[in-house]
Amino acid sequence: MAMKYCPNCGNQIENNTKFCPNCGTQFADVTTVVPPNHPYNNAGTQFAAGGASYGKPPIDGSVKKRGIVSALIFSLITCGLYVIYWIIKVTNEMNTLLNRKNATGGFMTIIFTILTCGLYGFYWAYKLGDNVDLLKGNRSGNTGILFLVVYIFGFGIINVALAQDAINDKLDGIY
Repeated sequence: MAMKYCPNCGNQIENNTKFCPNCGTQFADVTTVVPPNHPYNNAGTQFAAGGASYGKPPIDGSVKKRGIVSALIFSLITCGLYVIYWIIKVTNEMNTLLNRKNATGGFMTIIFTILTCGLYGFYWAYKLGDNVDLLKGNRSGNTGILFLVVYIFGFGIINVALAQDAINDKLDGIY
């Protein structure tokens, strides 16, 4: 008997299953067999490997669209405190969308940046730009360098806004 997988999230399913217990996808027929070269047949393969997508990423409801203008206004009203929360959320949501379970989370990004007197922030900005490229499927992008330059000039909030825009665009394309 061939092993059967959800074509959406790659979770192994039983023959009589009408909904995937992992992601909730409803099946028209449950005879879908994932081909041998499908990324879910290889443990540890990233969802967005090489910019290719294979259905919806494994989202548990923690990734949400945010209005960029309202986030900027909240940041001004709270004298920048909202930016810390926003950085944490954008970093975590980017990791979720790219299926990076072992990546540095948003809270640890803030802690590392504080402990290194801001030096970790340069690395974070560069990686955030690279993640935006991966999320958009741009294989030859240099967004990481752009994000680093913007961060060097003290406009890191622009990086967060651009990353949020990429997340919002991805969510529009998925749902």
